[in-house]
Amino acid sequence: KSLFQTLSHQSSIAETFSAMSRSLKGKPVQRIGMAMNMVKIQGRSMQVSSAGIPPILLYRSATKQVEEILIAGMPLGYSTRARYEEQSFELDAGDTLLMMSDGLPERLNDQDEELGYPRTQALFLEVAERTPEEICQHLVRGGEEWASGRPQDDDITFVILKIR
Repeated sequence: KSLFQTLSHQSSIAETFSAMSRSLKGKPVQRIGMAMNMVKIQGRSMQVSSAGIPPILLYRSATKQVEEILIAGMPLGYSTRARYEEQSFELDAGDTLLMMSDGLPERLNDQDEELGYPRTQALFLEVAERTPEEICQHLVRGGEEWASGRPQDDDITFVILKIR
């Protein structure tokens, strides 16, 4: 929490991630790491960086298509020399952003097959224009149907942003 409070004000997310990673690596705790995305939105402009987390899905209202934002980046705290990339995107009214943990795409069915990112993206596309609550419910239901009663073995977390 203190890393966010002291470092997140920096203009560059990539620099923020590098500083956080160095700080975590310097702690006297073995194997501490953190996977995350960071998004900064100002007006219609969005800056994004990633540290070992699944792609962000961006539904474009104008084209009715989902873009995958995949930015390579090592989880924070694993290296003092890790380099983080930052990308910029323009957003339009009606666009929807989905950030998630890997729990849904890696959800297994009774044949040990993962739901996967393409199916997760298709589930999102089906409901991307609905409310965040409806999107979450649809994604969870899709994962449960895929699993066919197999218990969930990882966390499933969503953050959904609707652009006005």
